[in-house]
Amino acid sequence: MKRAKVLLLGAGRVSGPTAMVLRREGHELTIADAQLAAAEGLADAARGERALELSLSLDDEVAGPKEWFDDADAVISLLPPPFHSQVARACLRSRVPLVTASYVDDATKALHDEAREAGITVLTEMGLDPGIDHVSARMLLDRARRDGQAVRRFTSHCGALPARKHADNFLGYKFSWSPAGVVSAACSGARWVENGEVVEIPPEELFARVEPLDFPGFDAAMEWYPNRNSVPYLEKYEATDVKGIVRGTIRYRGWGVFWHALRRLGWLSDATTSPLPPSTREDIATALGEAPTAELVDRLCVLLEPAPREDDRPPVELLTELLTTRDDLQLRPGEEDLVLMVNRIEHESDGPRQGREATLLLRSQAGSGHTAVALTTGGMAGLGALLVLGDQFRGMGVVGPHHLELARAIEPLLETIDVEMVERDWSE
Repeated sequence: MKRAKVLLLGAGRVSGPTAMVLRREGHELTIADAQLAAAEGLADAARGERALELSLSLDDEVAGPKEWFDDADAVISLLPPPFHSQVARACLRSRVPLVTASYVDDATKALHDEAREAGITVLTEMGLDPGIDHVSARMLLDRARRDGQAVRRFTSHCGALPARKHADNFLGYKFSWSPAGVVSAACSGARWVENGEVVEIPPEELFARVEPLDFPGFDAAMEWYPNRNSVPYLEKYEATDVKGIVRGTIRYRGWGVFWHALRRLGWLSDATTSPLPPSTREDIATALGEAPTAELVDRLCVLLEPAPREDDRPPVELLTELLTTRDDLQLRPGEEDLVLMVNRIEHESDGPRQGREATLLLRSQAGSGHTAVALTTGGMAGLGALLVLGDQFRGMGVVGPHHLELARAIEPLLETIDVEMVERDWSE
């Protein structure tokens, strides 16, 4: 592959491995960020890389100066998701392919036909989850079909967590991306399929459905809960004959109890309320009723007692601010994180339950400078850029790694970012 020019938008927590993948292949980087210092910190002056200051507003029609996009052979957006459609329109204007790492939104999806007509590929969901999970899912299902095995059920569980020894706060968790995304997921309901029937639960029941999880090779008390809407993935994975599918989020034990309590107290409400939900020890205990454990009340008080007694904002906005401003919820330099993923298919069988699973347990490595979540998310985005720079995947429109042809191309590249999905047969 010839040396190409890549415009990287966003120089945040996961961008380092993106740059690493592209530099390793000899490509030329231009890095733009709202914070010029962040772009300068990521740019390698010895390689002649440029750092630019990016000014964006959600009111903009397209992102960035046209000449930035005209000069690029590919663009990677690691900006917050609301900006992706603006970046996509800028890429279409300059007829340059785009890679993003987050869930594709409706505004970007709507550009599919226009992108195909322009001969452009907009490769979305090239991260950890979504991203690596899609690749593993498609390959598990594809290999089962090629072996003539009917699949009854598919499950996918994923989590990015601090190492157990560093999960040393009231939440048992540290944020490796914006807390706003975690809060948004906590405010959502969930839908999945069991025995051919759609199961749906409202947001207030989400954390009442938490279940324990035993992860192969990892000795810690874990749990999982349903992750938003799993139903569309039957079609995305071309698996409409499968009778069950659920995607879940992995956390250390105790996460669900904490968030269910926040829900019951009213802290996940997006309505302006007066007064604010309970935040003192006595009020929390009274509001929860039924003799909540002292440990749970203590954990809630650590977060909520600093909250103001009066505020014009909805409680969920104030909660997000409380989570964002706490230093003990951030992964500190030198602390380790890990990524856990288990995708499992269950075969149709009249006998014992059996099937095949693929697991990933990736720990950040001391001295590498990259967290596990950055390596998997940013590294995948870099791999996506390598794909769209080639000739094989031009003009596909708006697509993702759940596309079988893309999954087959990505799977052998995963080892270059230290991702190994270990597959094994299972039976019960």
